[in-house]
Amino acid sequence: MAAQAAPLPGPLVAPAAFTSYTTTATVSNSTPRQNTSVTVSGTRKSGGKPVAGIPMTATWRYKTTTSYCTDVTNAAGVASCSRRISRATKGYLVRVTLVFAPVERAALGTSVTSFTPRKLARMRRTGSPPLRSGLGLRPCGASSTAHKWA
Repeated sequence: MAAQAAPLPGPLVAPAAFTSYTTTATVSNSTPRQNTSVTVSGTRKSGGKPVAGIPMTATWRYKTTTSYCTDVTNAAGVASCSRRISRATKGYLVRVTLVFAPVERAALGTSVTSFTPRKLARMRRTGSPPLRSGLGLRPCGASSTAHKWA
């Protein structure tokens, strides 16, 4: 006679529904000029709904250094922080990793965004346009007639 399997204790219970978490990352300007500020923002959602109160740490990986900034998600699930990028190496892709994690716990989500600095804008001289011959300009005080620049 074959042995019968013992019945399972208690009723079978289905596992809890899986909650999907999502994180996103954005950057305010993907090609900023040197010596400007850049803002990174991250969104944390659970089951499509925003999650408030989750700390976010942003790690900025430049060519020669690494910097950090932090924030906490608001009621919309958004956290953001800004940094002045100083003379970040132009043309070098700066990666910014956003990690959402309660203090001293494993990360709940990670997202990455990036930007590539451009060189500084050139300073342009301002002032009067250059004088051109043949415009009929007269020395100061010689006439009260208005003249147009070409």
